[in-house]
Amino acid sequence: MRMVHEQIAGPLHEKGYPVLCQGDGALSKLREEFEQRDEVSLFGVRSLWEGIDVPGKSLLFVFMSKMPFPSLGDPVESARVAAVERAGGNGFYDYFLPKTIFTFKQGFGRLLRLKEDRGAVILLDKR
Repeated sequence: MRMVHEQIAGPLHEKGYPVLCQGDGALSKLREEFEQRDEVSLFGVRSLWEGIDVPGKSLLFVFMSKMPFPSLGDPVESARVAAVERAGGNGFYDYFLPKTIFTFKQGFGRLLRLKEDRGAVILLDKR
């Protein structure tokens, strides 16, 4: 996120488009500025877009760098997969895939809050 932000922020700013980035200040301040200004870009990780609710024209695009699969290295996720497999299920199809689909839908849900909302979700995952 930081690398993309650093590459894009300068050119956007030069064209008059403000750019905000998660971690550059209090989340409440970033959200407030994002909601109150037009044509602002806000860079953030999944924890940001899962917790943000900005209906209307303030939010036009949601970019995802990859499909939001749970982390294989997370001990909690590993324990959940193990429990599914102990019960005779398939860790990928019965746990990871449904959880990923749910999280992916949440990304769309950030964008489309009201019937009249418009925008695009851009998935950058090359897999």
